[in-house]
Order: sequence, then structure tokens, then C-alpha cells
Amino acid sequence: MKATEVPNYNYNNTFLFFEDKQIERAFNRGRYRQDLQSLRFVLGFATVLSICYLFFDLYRYTDNINALIFRGGLALVLMTFVLATYLIQPSKYKQLQFLAFFIAIFTAVVGFLQNTSEEQGELFLSNFLSSGIFLSCTILGLRFRYVLPLITIFLVAYLIHVSLMDYGVNDYQFTQIPQLFTFYVIGVITSYLWDKQKMVLFMKESKLHQQYDTVDKLNHVKDRLFSTISHDVRGPIMNLKGVIELFKKGAISDSELKQLVQSLDKEIGKTSTLIDNLLAWSKTQLKGIEITKEKYQLKPQLEKLLELYKAQIEEKNLTLQLSISNDDTIFADREMMLIVFRNLLSNAIKFTPIGGKIEINGHEITNEHCYLISVKDNGKGIASEKIKNLFKIEKDRILGTTHDRGAGLGLTLVKEFIDLNNGEINCSSKLGSGTTFEIKLPHPVTKA
Repeated sequence: MKATEVPNYNYNNTFLFFEDKQIERAFNRGRYRQDLQSLRFVLGFATVLSICYLFFDLYRYTDNINALIFRGGLALVLMTFVLATYLIQPSKYKQLQFLAFFIAIFTAVVGFLQNTSEEQGELFLSNFLSSGIFLSCTILGLRFRYVLPLITIFLVAYLIHVSLMDYGVNDYQFTQIPQLFTFYVIGVITSYLWDKQKMVLFMKESKLHQQYDTVDKLNHVKDRLFSTISHDVRGPIMNLKGVIELFKKGAISDSELKQLVQSLDKEIGKTSTLIDNLLAWSKTQLKGIEITKEKYQLKPQLEKLLELYKAQIEEKNLTLQLSISNDDTIFADREMMLIVFRNLLSNAIKFTPIGGKIEINGHEITNEHCYLISVKDNGKGIASEKIKNLFKIEKDRILGTTHDRGAGLGLTLVKEFIDLNNGEINCSSKLGSGTTFEIKLPHPVTKA
């Protein structure tokens, strides 16, 4: 992975849905509760109205049993729809949309039947459909891609109704067509803008949550890092202070001081490396680090680096094999790669047993336009369950062959620097058989 993966928030600008299926599902789940409450509100309000009309009709139509059955049946159907909403799970968001769509169609059909069966009732059919368009585009909670066909059905159905009833240009039903069409256009625009606004708001909230999670993770890393560093830095300094105090009091001889200085020099060297890593890592977190890529020969830099670790290599009687051609070049930030190789080599020395072997190999992969560098040791290896968290700052650190620990910062820094140079790093290991780190650095493609 060359960089931190950024969610794909691209969306279809016509029918308003996210191209990434996971993001689309997350958006729908986020809207589910709001849309469910809207649908229940509309159904509940319509049920209450139906019951009120039922009692009103008891006085108005004492002899018309059909009207009473119609009102009572409609109230029962609406209550059934309310109960149906409790059967839908958040993961089945489309079912809620289809239910709302069906309810809107059902209500429209009932409205058609009611208005055309009563004397002069059809005078109010266009007003009824206009109210249906308003509800569908706003309160009902339908996505734009469902609203568009729904209100189109309303408009077309009314046009068919007017044409079949053979109304003239002076009839009220015919003159209501422009008004209904106006409601249709306003409904389309309103639904589109409302749905798009919700998508934009969802994207902003998602990015805000991502930033919050990032800050929260950094705080945890900071706490873990400083608790570790406070021990790793304090230890050598306290040891040095103790030796100085003993020397000032004359409690140790010159020969004893020389032996202690050798040990302290090793500890302070590790502390110096730790502080260098910490400063470099801090720059990456504060986004204050500058990348200056250049093409340079790799082998001379590695040879200079090996000189710094010559004493440690000889102390553990390690065999180090450097198999890189003198003419091999890489394209990367020189200082960053120095820190990368220093950390990888330091780890290899740390985890390779006395008398072991370390191999550093490099060669160009022509068909991939990149250069491959591998650092291999025959040390104790890394358990498979630890490899996935190898490039993160973890609480549990692996002991070296001489029981020395690291702050867990080096490999995290290595990964970040390789990513910043558009490269890749992978680790393969087997307990008891050693570990291999492979780095791929791309070459710039020269245009003809």
C-alpha cells in the first residue's frame, strides 16, 4: 500500500448514489432511522385522520355502510403498514424504500377511487396528487431515485385520467394540469437538492469521524510511545549519572571506568538512534517533513552505514553479505532512506544470533520499473500473528538475541518513509528461520 487509503466518496450525480458499495451501505444505514421515523409519522398521522373521519362519517352517513367500511378498512390497512415497519431491519434498507414506495402508490390508488366515485369529487384529485408529490419528495424519506419514478407515475396517471374522461379545455380538471406539472417540477428539484444535501452532509460527517479517529489513535500512540521512551531514554542517562557520581567519589578505578564507558557507549548509541527516530517520526506526524527525491547510487551509502555498525557486527561475529552492483541507483529521498536502512540493519543485527548471517541484496525489476532491496537475516523470526502489526507502535515489543528491546518506533518510521517515497515494504518470516524485509522503490518513467 503506497499511501493511506482514502475512502472513495465519488457518487453518481444523476441518480445520487455512491459508487463505492460500502460507502453507499453506510450512508443508507445512517439515514435508515431518520427515514423510518418519517414514514411512521406520516402513517401514524394518516391513521389518526382516518379514525377521525370514521367517527365523523358515523354522523354524516348513518345509512351508507359502504362509506363506513371504507373508512374503517383504510384505518386498518394504515395500521398494518405501521406494524410492517417494525419487521424491517436496518441492514434491509431497500425494503423500507420499497415499502414507502408501495404505500405512496396504494394511497394514490385509493385517492383515485375515492375522488372518481363521489359526485364532483374529481375536482380535488389534482390537489390530492399535489399533496402526494409533496409528501413523497420531503417527509416520506424516499431517495431521489425512487421519488422520480413515483411522482412521474402520479403525473402520467392524472394525464391519462383527464384524457380518458374527455374533459374539455375549460373543464376544471384540465386546467389543473399546469398546476400539477408545476408541483411535479418543484418536487423533482426539491427531492434532488434534499437528497444531495444529505449526501454532502454524510461525507462531511464521515471525514470528521475519520479525523477524530485519527486523533484518538495518535493520542493512544503518543501515550504508549512516551511511556516506553521515558524508560528507554531515562535508563542510559541514569546509568551514566551513576558512573559519574562513582568516579567523582573515587569509588571506581580507571580500568573499571574504561569497562563501564564501553558499556555506556553502546547504550547511549541506542538512545541516540531512538531520539533520531523520534524526531523524524514527530516531523511526519506534524506534516512538517520535506521530501527531496533524487537519483543516487545505493551501494556507497550502504557501505558508509555498515561502517557505523562494524563494532556491533564484529562483537556478535556476524557474516554480512552485500550483493549490490556499484552502478545500481534508486530514486528516493536520501536522508529518509538512510533512516530506513539504518533501522532495518539495526534490527537484523539485534535479532541475528552470534555467528549468524545477514544478507543485503538489490536488483532492478525492469518490467515493473522499480528497484528491489531485501534485508535478510537467519535470526529467531517473527510469529505470523505479529507481522500484521509489525509497522505499528505496539505495547508488546520483541526481545533481541541479547535481550535488548526497542521502542517499537523504528519500523513504524520505516513504513511511513517508504510510503512517502511511493514505495512498498513487505515482511516475510518464520519462527527459527529468520526474517526478510523487501522494499520496492519505483523508478521515474522517462517520457519519450
